[in-house]
Amino acid sequence: MNNIHFRLISMLALGMALSACATKELPKADDHQTLDKAYEQTLERVRDLQNYKPSPEELAACAIRVKKEEYISEKTGKLKMALYKTYRGKQNIKDYMIKDSDEDGQLDYFMEIFRFGDNGSVILLRNTKDPVRGYSISLTGVPHISAMLSSKNSDGKYDELLIMSDDYRFIDLFRRDAEGLLQPISAEEYLKTKREVEAASPIANAMMDAIKAPIKAQNATTNKSDKTDSGKH
Repeated sequence: MNNIHFRLISMLALGMALSACATKELPKADDHQTLDKAYEQTLERVRDLQNYKPSPEELAACAIRVKKEEYISEKTGKLKMALYKTYRGKQNIKDYMIKDSDEDGQLDYFMEIFRFGDNGSVILLRNTKDPVRGYSISLTGVPHISAMLSSKNSDGKYDELLIMSDDYRFIDLFRRDAEGLLQPISAEEYLKTKREVEAASPIANAMMDAIKAPIKAQNATTNKSDKTDSGKH
């Protein structure tokens, strides 16, 4: 099993463990057998994907294409702004804009917008002429979407951006290229990763059930207590 398999399963487990810690509840001992079985089912599903090869039709439906628009400054005769719209199949997944904000002939404003549906999910801004606010990240709060930015070193740039839904459904993965931009993974890797995440659903669902069970029980007890107290007045 390669590294991405372990990473995806570990990511799911870690995310759910953090959720459990946030609620101060952990799965009970009675749930361990269920979790162990779900984990084995997940490993079996992941192993079954070792020889998976996307069909030509699948690859074509998830192929990457880029549409470019450029605008030349009448003042400098140089590039004033360029917009690159990246599509995976028919879906617009990223917009990248570069701009000469003061038209001095030097590009100084850079913006990457990673999209889910028609909404921005993550926005990365860089302004080379603003030393205080030169680099910023904005999570726009798209409902039910989670974004994980990771960096392998301390150069101030992110190496990967993983976007998933809150129910652990894979949406897309972007990696830093030689120019420092986060670009979408290939159609083949996208399809394989998507299937690998889906294969992890047994352990994901089992852990979520184990986490939610004590919370539901506590809420039911609280509601019952509130109704009893209300009836006394």
